[in-house]
Amino acid sequence: MNGARRLGRIEVRADDPSLTGHGGLVVIGDLAERLGLLELIDGEIARERRARPVKTRRRGVSPGGLLVSLAECQLVGGAFFDHLEDQRADRAGVVLRAVGEVPSAPAAL
Repeated sequence: MNGARRLGRIEVRADDPSLTGHGGLVVIGDLAERLGLLELIDGEIARERRARPVKTRRRGVSPGGLLVSLAECQLVGGAFFDHLEDQRADRAGVVLRAVGEVPSAPAAL
């Protein structure tokens, strides 16, 4: 065994920005898009006369976008508005979600 070669260390990392841990959201995003879910929610909220109008911020999303973002956040294990920041940080997952630009937590409140 003098000629046996010793294997080096293998390092496994997931620090590539093109990776996402939320790949399953592609199904949800595709379904929401095909159903027109964001537009449907926005339309229903706009028709509700008993509620005050919901302000759409310049850098934010529509009310439907906020609700869908929160639902996606809950589907991947989030429980608080602050968990939206985890989704915001996932730059690779932006193409998978129904709402491309996730609202920041303070803007969502």
